[in-house]
Amino acid sequence: MSAAQILSMLLLLFHLVGDHGGLDRIGLGMVWGPGAGTSVLVAASFTLLVDLFLRRRAGMRRKREREEVLQKLAKANRELEDLAGERGRALVLASRDVVQTEQQYRELFDSMTQGVVYQDSEGRVLRANQAACKILGLDMEQLMGRTSLDPRWRVIHEDGSPFPGEEHPAMVALRTGRIVRNVVMGIFNPAEDRYRWAVVSGVPQFRDGEDKPWQVFATIDDHTEIINLRREKDQLFDLSQDVICIATLEGYFHYFNDALPRILGFDRENLAEHRFLDFVHPDDLDSTILAMSALGENQTIKDFENRYLAADGSVVWFSWSSAPDPATGLVYAIARDVSDRKRFEFELEQAKVQAENANRAKSEFLANMSHEIRTPLNAVTGFSELLSGVLVEEKHRRYAESIRSAGRSLLTLINDILDLSKIEAGMMHIEARPVHVRRLVEEIGAIFSMTAEEAGISLELEVAPEVPNLLVLDEARIRQVLLNLVGNALKFTSQGTVTLEVLVEKRTPIDVDLVFRVEDTGIGIPPGQMEGIFDAFRQQPGQSQRAFGGTGLGLAISRRLVEMMGGRLSVESEVGKGSRFLVSLETVAVASGPDETSSFDSIEAPPSSLGPVLVVDDYEFNRHLVREILAAKGFDVVEAVDGNDALEKANSFQPCLVLMDVRMPVMDGIEACKRLRSDDSTRRIPIVALTASVSTPEVAAIRAAGFDGLVPKPVAINGLLAELARHLGSFPEGDAAVVPEEDPEVEVLDGEGLLRWLRGGFLDRFEEQSRRIEFDRLRGAQIELSEAAGRFGADRLASLSRRLGRAIEEVDVVEIRRVWSGLEALASRMERRVA
Repeated sequence: MSAAQILSMLLLLFHLVGDHGGLDRIGLGMVWGPGAGTSVLVAASFTLLVDLFLRRRAGMRRKREREEVLQKLAKANRELEDLAGERGRALVLASRDVVQTEQQYRELFDSMTQGVVYQDSEGRVLRANQAACKILGLDMEQLMGRTSLDPRWRVIHEDGSPFPGEEHPAMVALRTGRIVRNVVMGIFNPAEDRYRWAVVSGVPQFRDGEDKPWQVFATIDDHTEIINLRREKDQLFDLSQDVICIATLEGYFHYFNDALPRILGFDRENLAEHRFLDFVHPDDLDSTILAMSALGENQTIKDFENRYLAADGSVVWFSWSSAPDPATGLVYAIARDVSDRKRFEFELEQAKVQAENANRAKSEFLANMSHEIRTPLNAVTGFSELLSGVLVEEKHRRYAESIRSAGRSLLTLINDILDLSKIEAGMMHIEARPVHVRRLVEEIGAIFSMTAEEAGISLELEVAPEVPNLLVLDEARIRQVLLNLVGNALKFTSQGTVTLEVLVEKRTPIDVDLVFRVEDTGIGIPPGQMEGIFDAFRQQPGQSQRAFGGTGLGLAISRRLVEMMGGRLSVESEVGKGSRFLVSLETVAVASGPDETSSFDSIEAPPSSLGPVLVVDDYEFNRHLVREILAAKGFDVVEAVDGNDALEKANSFQPCLVLMDVRMPVMDGIEACKRLRSDDSTRRIPIVALTASVSTPEVAAIRAAGFDGLVPKPVAINGLLAELARHLGSFPEGDAAVVPEEDPEVEVLDGEGLLRWLRGGFLDRFEEQSRRIEFDRLRGAQIELSEAAGRFGADRLASLSRRLGRAIEEVDVVEIRRVWSGLEALASRMERRVA
């Protein structure tokens, strides 16, 4: 290769690499210098060209890298510029928000109704809002730099004592680093020339990492009106004799008026520091805790009573009414000291117990006296009855009849006394049932019609048309009252009229105000004596006992019976012109159906073979009397003197029936009956009580003990025989069961009058009533029999009346028919006697 070709190649390479300045750097002069051969020149040129090529390539790579870096820097710069722009805009917006927030804070700070004061670490005022300035009565310039210790402040406690500056909540918060809340103080406001009451709190402020507050802010709530109202309320509440308090459900008093420390004798601090449960009587803790639980469940408590222990150790009774406030968790309560009432109630209860004991003692005394009186009276009437059957001379029989009549009078007196004692002891009860009023009035008229006719007195009965047929009344009691009033009217009227009238003062569809009026044209009652006639054992002064008789108990019993029925018994009278008695009953219910239904108790059949009758009585005359009566009828009699003796004799003799006195020493009849009933060998023997105790509780006790029947003392012969016949079934039905052929008791004082009365309609009515089992009318018939017995002097009627009363009470239909048979037999006997 020639030099020219080599040179051309180099120039081409230089052109390719594009670095024409490189010739100077590689020193072509050296290549083309003198003495250089062609091969050397070629090698050197090639080497130079390779080097130049590599350098050029590296430069191009660095250029590209630099351009990439510059591009990234440009992009990052743009991003920074965008970010800086956004940050700038945000900073501008934030600056605006800060300005706006600060403005809002200042507006809020100044518009707050709660006063706020900022103070530095020394207590100097830094700033305060408008509310604080108004409460304190100072502007900002006057407040700046002033501390709570400044003597110009005039601050007081609620009790009026000075409030030291070092106790100000802000100063205490700076000193202790703790929040101080809700301190009440009175701050003098110079602008208003008065004290304002404020509730002040102090809140310390800390910088990061520091333990000591660098400032404090105090909140001031103006409670002037509230505290003034509270002070007025406290003054008013403290005048209250009742306890007014607010308590927490945890058991502490939050507030209480002066009544609580005054009543309990503790100071206010003691009551406030302790739970009120600490003062409650130990016996009332459980009930008080239950009441608090109910309050915790938002229930209102009224009239809750518990006891508190006073400081002097005495017991105070409180009656509480309490209501919870769920919003605050507090309980508002009012309590009244009811200790005096409780003492009175206790004393009243003690007095009641004593009175009840006295009543029981009185009732027991009366029952015992009744027993003691009836026991010898039983012998008097019983033996006089037996004596009448064996005496021949009329004079002697009149003597016996006089004895028997006196015995009946004594028995009437005892019955009246027992009725009165039962009322006073609360042992007589009202049993209201539907009553046919017109029928009742007719029965009263029938009872007294003959008495009125014989006395020449007109007996008039009037029932107003508006009176309902059926009214709910105690028929037995109202009948007893009317019998008493009509009987008295006839007794004290010698001529003229006696009127029984039933009126309605007011009527509704369901009840009526009813008036029974009994009016007479008799002797009358002086004005000053009209109330006295209702006193027990009291008769009108100047009234002849022989002329009019009586015990002085009838009107007393009647008034009390009427009062028990919810009514009143009053009297109007004029001397010489007569009297008017008014029985007023309000809101008497109107009935629309039958009054009762009957039920029959099955009676176990007695043994078929009759053994002896066991007579148990501690009183020898009573045993003798019963033995004579039964012996006359062919009975064997075994006697026992008390309950123990009766148990032995019953097991030994196996009697067909036991006649047992109830009141006996050693073992009484009640216990003896129970033991006989518990013994398999004697439990089926019929046991009949012989008793003078006829009060409702005693009869109930007799029945509960297991007695099969009851014969009251004094014992009537036919009553006793009828009771035996009822249990033994050994006597024939009809006449012989009631009136034996040779029974001397058929003799009566007024036989013709009795016969006219029996055949004048009573027997026919009674036969129909007994056949239809009309118990209401049968009760009226029983009373008619009792009245007739006294009117005609017939003990037979009295005995049948008693039997009928027991049969009605025991719903014994067979016995009711036997009574009718006895009456029919008696009428037939009287007809034969008259003929």
